[in-house]
Amino acid sequence: MTELQELPAGPLGGELVCAVLVYPSLSQSTCAWADGSTVGIVTDTAGRSEPQELAARTLDIRAAVEVRVRD
Repeated sequence: MTELQELPAGPLGGELVCAVLVYPSLSQSTCAWADGSTVGIVTDTAGRSEPQELAARTLDIRAAVEVRVRD
């Protein structure tokens, strides 16, 4: 694993961490978010995205699927 970095998790809070997973045949950027009730992982299996690019896509995906529950 290289380029491990914590990034802003966006308005829903929690934590967002991205890294490059290095394999013999291909390196893949991977981002994961987590908060008190959810966890999600997004991986670029084509190996074309830099971690910062994948982080932005990860936040878009998170915003589309996660909704805040009323208290």
